[in-house]
Amino acid sequence: GIQGHAVVSRVMEQARLATLSSLKELLWKVYELEETVRAFGPSSQPVLEDRLLGFLSGAKELSNNTWAFNELKIPVDLLRFVDEGGNPDQFTADTFRACLRDNQAAKGKVAAVSGLRSALLAELEEVSPQEVAEYKSIVKAAKEQAASR
Repeated sequence: GIQGHAVVSRVMEQARLATLSSLKELLWKVYELEETVRAFGPSSQPVLEDRLLGFLSGAKELSNNTWAFNELKIPVDLLRFVDEGGNPDQFTADTFRACLRDNQAAKGKVAAVSGLRSALLAELEEVSPQEVAEYKSIVKAAKEQAASR
């Protein structure tokens, strides 16, 4: 029920937070590895090995909670945009604007088709009023039947 869903949501949120924490630690370990490699000398071999093992351990720990992200869907276009240096918030704003633009275009098309339908129906009514009346009654009955479901 609802309580079970809430428990699952809390567990997933905790796993996601743990993953983010592991990711931050892993990034720090990458930084430490870079610094060790940059200043590498014969005496730093044991430090490098320890840090490399720490990195591998952190990578394994990071993979333990990936199940919490299974339901997360990220658009490929967003990933490309971010990979190219774009801001995810800008991507969202641009996508929203494009949806609004497309929605307005669709509304215009619907209005045009509706106007065409009305004009055709008016012309047809002049030529065949009985058939149009029958058509309108069929449409009305269909709408009433759909509304009663």
